[in-house]
Amino acid sequence: MTTLLDGGMGQELINRGAPRSAELWSAWAMIEDPGLVTAVHSDYVEAGADVITTNSYSTFADRLGIHGLGDQAEKLTRLAGHLAREVAASGDRYVRVAGCLPPLRHSYNPSPDATYEELVAEYSEMVDHLAGFVDHFLCETMGACFEARAASDAARTAGKPVWVSFTLQGGDGAPLLDGTPFAEACSSIDADAFLLNCSSPEQIFDALPLLRTATGQPIGAYANAFHGMPVGWRGREGSPLPDARTDLGADPYTQVLMQWVDMGVDIVGGCCEIGPEHIARVRLALAACRRPRLHRPPGPHPPFRSATRTPQISRSAFRLARNSTPASPSPRPSSTGTKRISPPSRATTVPSVRRPRTSPQRPAMAAGSSACISTATMPLTMPVCRWSRQLGPAQGQAVQSSVSSTDRMAPPTSRGCRCNPTIPGIRASRTIRTSISPIRSRKSSRSSVWRMTM
Repeated sequence: MTTLLDGGMGQELINRGAPRSAELWSAWAMIEDPGLVTAVHSDYVEAGADVITTNSYSTFADRLGIHGLGDQAEKLTRLAGHLAREVAASGDRYVRVAGCLPPLRHSYNPSPDATYEELVAEYSEMVDHLAGFVDHFLCETMGACFEARAASDAARTAGKPVWVSFTLQGGDGAPLLDGTPFAEACSSIDADAFLLNCSSPEQIFDALPLLRTATGQPIGAYANAFHGMPVGWRGREGSPLPDARTDLGADPYTQVLMQWVDMGVDIVGGCCEIGPEHIARVRLALAACRRPRLHRPPGPHPPFRSATRTPQISRSAFRLARNSTPASPSPRPSSTGTKRISPPSRATTVPSVRRPRTSPQRPAMAAGSSACISTATMPLTMPVCRWSRQLGPAQGQAVQSSVSSTDRMAPPTSRGCRCNPTIPGIRASRTIRTSISPIRSRKSSRSSVWRMTM
């Protein structure tokens, strides 16, 4: 199941009235208005996030020291953990808290001016301040491999899971900003998941296949919606924040993330300029369309095993056949893997048995694909996939409108399932069939399905 992170904190605080200060950024709210941070956390939980991240991106001594607030680092970092844990514990469902460990020598920096030992010592202080509040640590926006390794090694001392996220912002390719290939970075860093964040969706889209092949651990991605970050940007030294993109609203961003899910991404969310509205729309889309993983887990074996189809038999056929004289001879498997059921005795009338057929006009559903489910009275203008039905008609229609406009998100066959429920000239008839999942036995329980016929 895909894990949904929250969205950005710093830009969301600015959008709600915090000063647009690149120097203090999200730390301002920790000093002047902690309630605003609580409100943002609460909105992400209400939107459906599985994980919220502590607002500790700017609460370390090296960044606060230039403003004369270095002695407040421990207090503000602990407060960031407390606020996130308080919100996570107040809801009616389980929400995890990730402890943010940021880059300590500028964001998007390929060459931090510190040694590995110095960075480990500074990260260890943040880990000690956050450990009592978080479920795992998230070392995010890492541009240099040795800085990511320092953050991960320090976080490991707390005995909690560690996720490491790299940024590609300002780079010209898929490797890290310091030029380290993904395979080398993932092999040298001790992490339980590897992610990409605070980069444009276009950069992440190109880099995800390389990250997938570089590690067997879960992977994730959460993009920003900036217009691009200039090379050499230094926020704490007064570099202005870039403007937000206008083409990454909730609907377009949801479409991007659902494409990443199709590519095998395990963790998705949002970074700068991605807010609660985006996360709420992504949550609906994830609930409505659960696609088979194409690239997870990696390995030489194919992701799906071949499936053996079983005959489709109506309920009345099962009842009548059970109460009638047994037919002979017994069923024999055919060369195609489909059971051949012998005709009943003349004294008994049994409804005809439908067996799955393939033809150029109606291709068979691929092994591992999910079948559409609906109710007999549901009009075809409504969403008919089984997950959107669980949400209810109103939410299902919202999800359908948000995810149906991209070809990459279409189902494997045009049978009206998931995000494309209506096809002109097609009518629906209801049947009963046994499961054709490749990981279930031939004796799987029957499930209600729709068979589309011309």
